Amino acid sequence: MEKLYCKYPNAKPDPATATKKFLDTTVSDAIMRLAEFGDPVVDINSSAVRVEIGRDLSSPRKEAALRQFLAGAETIIEKAAQQES
Repeated sequence: MEKLYCKYPNAKPDPATATKKFLDTTVSDAIMRLAEFGDPVVDINSSAVRVEIGRDLSSPRKEAALRQFLAGAETIIEKAAQQES
């Protein structure tokens, strides 16, 4: 199982505003790309973002798939971080 977890300090976003801004096409496209790996879990709360898939990508033969996962997860985390600034 691959996970990417990012905490951001002192975060107190307005949930309704953050959700509306966060769910734009950039993020939904990234989540759809992660769906290629199974059912992605994207958990966003007031202090952290967690992106997880149920597939093991630790094998050297799966390096390209791991890069895809990390790129998608990074897009989601960057968008969440923008909401905090």
